[in-house]
Amino acid sequence: MTRSRFAKRSASGYAGGRRSQPLSTMVCRRWTTGVVPANTEPTRFPGRSNACVLRSTPLNETLFIGMYEVSGVGIAAPNLIDPISGEDVGGKNSYDLTLSPALSDYRGRLIVDWGPGYRSWVQLAQNQDKEVVEIHRAASEPLFPGFSDFRERFSELAAVPSSWRVTLSAVGGIYLLINPETGKQYVGSAQGTGGFWGRWEQYVASGHGGDRRMQDIPSADYQVCVLEVASSSASIEALAKMETRWKLKLMSRKFGLNAN
Repeated sequence: MTRSRFAKRSASGYAGGRRSQPLSTMVCRRWTTGVVPANTEPTRFPGRSNACVLRSTPLNETLFIGMYEVSGVGIAAPNLIDPISGEDVGGKNSYDLTLSPALSDYRGRLIVDWGPGYRSWVQLAQNQDKEVVEIHRAASEPLFPGFSDFRERFSELAAVPSSWRVTLSAVGGIYLLINPETGKQYVGSAQGTGGFWGRWEQYVASGHGGDRRMQDIPSADYQVCVLEVASSSASIEALAKMETRWKLKLMSRKFGLNAN
């Protein structure tokens, strides 16, 4: 008899996260790398088990992704990088997961109440029964919250639904970066091809986006949000005035990370 376990993952690699990626088997396959160092703790899935994989969504819901068969456990190769957390997981437990046809009709539709075990991202099903909250008629991405309410960490941008990326790529304007460790702010502008999303991708790739003061301090997982959306006809000069106005309002030159 196989044992079933509930497993919940966030984009950052830990349970209880608040962000979700577009539903796909690739998202779940990324979950195959364990986070328990080999030979130091028991495996999360001893023997042959079944894993019920769920994800947290931007609406703080716990969404059913699929049932997986855990057919084996091995050791991750040296210098293997977890594609979600970016951590080196070499030498840790790596699980062989196969998507099961069980409950396939409910993938991306079933919402459950995860319960108070916020940090317990692996739980035994027989000990932690989950109440079904809702069953959607069809699987769908969460709606874009609007520019005023959008905010994400750099590390979570990879988990943003594809429809959100399209929206954020279509417009430009003024954005704000906040260092979560120091509270220091940076006001910037996005224009041209790629809009907000294209500009933020540059920060994710380099860690600083070419901004001088950000290069001089330790890298951080900045929170990014939109301050103002510019008209599609706005000139470079108009965008520069908008950016200056926000720098003055937030005093980001004197107390923040803006150097000009």
